[in-house]
Amino acid sequence: MVPTTRVIGNRPLPDSNQRVGCLCTIEFVADNSEAWTQRPDDVEVEEIADIIERVAAGAIS
Repeated sequence: MVPTTRVIGNRPLPDSNQRVGCLCTIEFVADNSEAWTQRPDDVEVEEIADIIERVAAGAIS
């Protein structure tokens, strides 16, 4: 997602770029009439964190 990769990759904020990038993704999904669902276990949270960290490292875009 472009908003996520731009916020994370360009690091426009002094801190919390990864958190803001993740929130951009959640808002993008919500604005496009989709629901963001969260399972009660930590598997999805860990997967999201892994993806955000890989974007930040430049491993994926």
